[in-house]
Amino acid sequence: QTTRPAVSSDLPSELSSLYAEFPSIVGRSVALADVIRRIKKLQKSDSPVLVIGEGGTEKAEVARAFHTGSEEKLFFFDCYEYREKLHELHYELFGKETENITGIVIDKKAAFELAGDGTVILANIEHIDLELQRKLLTLITENQFKRLRGAAPVSAGKFRLVVTSSTRLNER
Repeated sequence: QTTRPAVSSDLPSELSSLYAEFPSIVGRSVALADVIRRIKKLQKSDSPVLVIGEGGTEKAEVARAFHTGSEEKLFFFDCYEYREKLHELHYELFGKETENITGIVIDKKAAFELAGDGTVILANIEHIDLELQRKLLTLITENQFKRLRGAAPVSAGKFRLVVTSSTRLNER
């Protein structure tokens, strides 16, 4: 059984101002304020972020908080919802191209292209397959990807990638 951190209605004003910046994060505690401080620090970085927590701990809201204050696009994908149709998730994330007589036709641009300087959130990433994991690793390490049925690599934008998981991925 887990216990929740004590919630105080009279948190110091510094904590109240932290919470005001992230109104979608529900709950008030010193421990949660520490999470918000980490979010603020990591918002300045372009590194991918992994949010791990038990079910029901608002991981998706914490992930969305990384986009707070941004005017750029936000793409949110819940991998759990795609678990029976991972090909659709591949299509959304990496786009698709086909070739016809006149040359290459892009049927769909990838979320990683469309995001620009925005944020791409992959919630419940523990539900993706090994092929998608490999593609994401290439994307993260080389900042490029291949569309479905595509031959040439495509440069990704400067988007922020935030993923969530209810399990430690190395324990799967």
